[in-house]
Amino acid sequence: MEQNSQNLEYVQVLTSKLINSGYKLKFAERTSYKDIDIDNEKYGASRYFANVSKEEIVDFLKTIKCSLFNINFNVNNIIDFIEDQNTLNVGKWDVVFEGGNSPDSYPIEGLEKIKCVSRY
Repeated sequence: MEQNSQNLEYVQVLTSKLINSGYKLKFAERTSYKDIDIDNEKYGASRYFANVSKEEIVDFLKTIKCSLFNINFNVNNIIDFIEDQNTLNVGKWDVVFEGGNSPDSYPIEGLEKIKCVSRY
């Protein structure tokens, strides 16, 4: 659980850094919410930051800790892929915060409008 708490702190740092750098949250489902204010609390849908530099992504990935049992998410392989000079078109990334149907919201400043995914 300590690992989860630390990762949450790293997400808070990343989110704050992106907001302070002028990145704007957008709805991930752009057509469904095209006329809805992004700050509308009624819609807990997924939101994202667009065109985040690969340097920001790599810096974030270098901080988080993932379980060794999660064989589908190998942080070092992802970092190697992003930093590989032969990998094309990875200079900008979208950072998505998945929304759900839980009554709880993300406990992260700037993301409070996004509802958490329900866990059964």
